[in-house]
Amino acid sequence: MRLLGYAIVVAIAATVAAQELSKNVQGPASQPKTAVVAQPAPAGGTPGVAVTQPPERQNARNPEVRKPLPLAAGPPGCYSDQTVTLQADRSGHFTTDVEINGRIIPMLVDTGASIVAIPHEVAIRVGLDLVNGKKGVSHTANGKAQITYARATQLRVGSICLYDVDVAVFPPGALDTGLLGMNVIGKMKRFELSETYLVMAR
Repeated sequence: MRLLGYAIVVAIAATVAAQELSKNVQGPASQPKTAVVAQPAPAGGTPGVAVTQPPERQNARNPEVRKPLPLAAGPPGCYSDQTVTLQADRSGHFTTDVEINGRIIPMLVDTGASIVAIPHEVAIRVGLDLVNGKKGVSHTANGKAQITYARATQLRVGSICLYDVDVAVFPPGALDTGLLGMNVIGKMKRFELSETYLVMAR
């Protein structure tokens, strides 16, 4: 009798354990499963596999995080053997957008300026270091001006890029527009100037 009772208890325990194991493996029918999606192969590559979590696991507090970020519309890259052609404005001046440290600055091409020059307000906007910059004096048409020398990590005109370029920063109100000076122009392999066109190549 004792053996029979013991056998019944063991059988019941085995049945309960099997049911619990089945629940843990299969889970409730309403519980969403993790999806595995085959991705198409990129050009010249091999197909990949993306694992997508159920919706309630994909940052339910902030579903916007799941949306892909748009691609940044960055400037064209920097290449060698590039040519930039500018056309004179109505006043006969040549102006162009110059990028310094990722910021666009309108500049006047000035062969009479020995160095790139920008207003103080612009230097602050592009993040130039004015605290540790060397001080100097510039002789302008309006007299002497106290300037601060700073260094731009990158300067770009079109697809022409220069690195570690010295920049003269003028005090507030002393300069109306940026000047693209000879420390950049002099590094060009080709610089041709006419009444209507200016060509720079590097």
